[in-house]
Amino acid sequence: MNKNLKDTATTRYLCAAAHLDPLFRSQVLEKIIDEDNKAFGISYGVDLVPIVKHCLMAQRRKDIRDAIVASLFIIDLFSKGIPSTSVNGEWDILIQAVFQSFFSPFFWAAYAVLLIESWVTRYHVIAKSLIRGNYNPDAFVSSSQNRKLGRKLQELEEEQNGNAPIQI
Repeated sequence: MNKNLKDTATTRYLCAAAHLDPLFRSQVLEKIIDEDNKAFGISYGVDLVPIVKHCLMAQRRKDIRDAIVASLFIIDLFSKGIPSTSVNGEWDILIQAVFQSFFSPFFWAAYAVLLIESWVTRYHVIAKSLIRGNYNPDAFVSSSQNRKLGRKLQELEEEQNGNAPIQI
């Protein structure tokens, strides 16, 4: 890709949007990565490859965060046990479980995970690596373990350069 397009403010802002806006991130991944039979034209003024890479990085961080939080809540649920009988019925059991979970160390650990992930996103990824002086569109290295993803990113870069091979 033309070096000038990688360094545009528009590309940088869209890379930041990949970390801040889950709807934007999911639409980019759905329409570019998940779509197998679609060709992309040249995007003037924007380099799509770094944007897609930042979407993948943000999605991976979100998936790890969600797995940790879910694990903490499952551990919390099984560590207390669920009462089987209640005087006032099922809603009383649910209210009691939610109230007890609020004072659980697992709840506060999950909350800490959410705060840390938010801090990393805003102050480490965006504020440090996406500002004008520190922005490096080639810094993110995609996973070489996923060949399909690597091939899709290579095809996208070729299409952005105007060298779109047509497979019949």
